[in-house]
Order: sequence, then C-alpha cells, then structure tokens
Amino acid sequence: MTETELKSQQKRAQNTDDPFLLNILESLKIIKQGRSDIEVLSFIISKATMQLKPKESEKDISERIDNLEKSSDKLSKEDISLLKEAFGKDFLTDKYYLNSFRRV
Repeated sequence: MTETELKSQQKRAQNTDDPFLLNILESLKIIKQGRSDIEVLSFIISKATMQLKPKESEKDISERIDNLEKSSDKLSKEDISLLKEAFGKDFLTDKYYLNSFRRV
C-alpha cells in the first residue's frame, strides 16, 4: 500500500466516525442536523460538565446536578457563581443560548 493510499484510507476512517456520533446526539435530541449545519438544542449535564472544582466529591457534583435539574433557585450562590464563570455570565438566564438541559 502506498503512502497516498494509506492517508486516504485513514481519512475515510476518520470521516465515518463523525456521522455516527452526530446521529447519536441527534437521537438524544441534543443536536439537530441540517445539510450543512448543526444546531445545539440542549446543554449537557454530566459529572464532567458539573465538576467545578479540581478535587470535588461525586456527592457534591450529584447534588449540584439534582439541584440544577429541579430548579436553578436550589443552587447555592457559590455554585451559581462558579457555573457562570465556567459557562458565561448569561448561564442560567433567558439570555443564554441554551435554556434546556439534558442529563447524560
């Protein structure tokens, strides 16, 4: 196999993974695919997105996720401040571009 053929095969392999992932995200109603665009519909709530401190316990992260799912009013002032620092000053407001949350 020539170097050109190898590169071509690697490129095809990389390109086949992307549609699969996008199809999964679309089936979960996290994104909406168009012919040439992708619209993000929901903010993903997970342990990875909700860990706001380096050595935070899973219990603290789970409590934050539960509070966010119930109502942002249940979040502590510190949590709100850290979330806005991580995701932008408009996070948890009507101005934020994503107002729906999906837990994964």
